[in-house]
This record gives sequence, C-alpha cells and structure tokens, in this order.
Amino acid sequence: MADKEYDSIEDLIGDLQNAVDDSLNTEVTQTVKPVMEQAIQNTVYDVYNPKVYIRRGELGNPKNINATVENHELSIENDAPVNFAYDTSQGIGMPLADQVAMGVGYAYMSMPPRDFYKTATDYLESNNLIAAAIADGLIRQGFDADES
Repeated sequence: MADKEYDSIEDLIGDLQNAVDDSLNTEVTQTVKPVMEQAIQNTVYDVYNPKVYIRRGELGNPKNINATVENHELSIENDAPVNFAYDTSQGIGMPLADQVAMGVGYAYMSMPPRDFYKTATDYLESNNLIAAAIADGLIRQGFDADES
C-alpha cells in the first residue's frame, strides 16, 4: 500500500500477494467473463446452427462461467451441463465446454474443435487486458501500479 511502511520484505510480499488475489477475484474476473461470453458467441454459436439438437445456450450462459483463485492463479471454468437428451458425451465423462472446444464426444456427428478458450485467451493477451485489470485492482487497494 502506498502509505504503509514495511518492516520486512515478507510482510510486503504477503500484502501484495493478497492484493493480487483480490484483483484476480474482482477486476480480472470482471474482465475475463464477458470476453469469454463473446468468444463463445463468435467461436461456437455464430459458426454453426444445430440441425440434430436444440441449442440450449448453456455454454454462453454467464452463470456457468465460474472463476476461482488458488495459489495466486485465476481459473475460469465453464460448467455448462451436458445435454444428456442427445447423448453427446458418448460416456467419456468430459464436460460440455471441453467437448465443444476439442471437437470430441459427439455421438451423432463429427464436429471440428471450436476452441473458445483460445479465442478468449488470444483476445485478452493481444489487448493486454489482464495486466490492466490487475493494475486497476492494485490501484483500488492503494498500491501504485501501471499495466505495463
């Protein structure tokens, strides 16, 4: 924190790690989730109209895009449920998001990978959005930071 003095480097590192975790949980998550939603729209929904099943929209539903922070690392998981009415999983036990991204597990047709994770990651990286969000979070918590 800008005005706080530290007696040890360990105390500074501890506060900084906590602030980074809070930034990951708040600003970075708020940045990543809409990018993920748009990547799903562009990479999955806009490139294919189903003919064999009725699209439920669960993959792009924000309630299925969940963030967790552990050991100073943010993980974004898409927990959209598999549509068992169409037996898409072929018993492989793979989450729907992974099936779509990898193009596997379809019992009724062959599908190419539609890797919305890569689309989202590429967009976030090319626009420096993660660094900017972390910097915003650190500034919110009283640290001096910039996104470079």
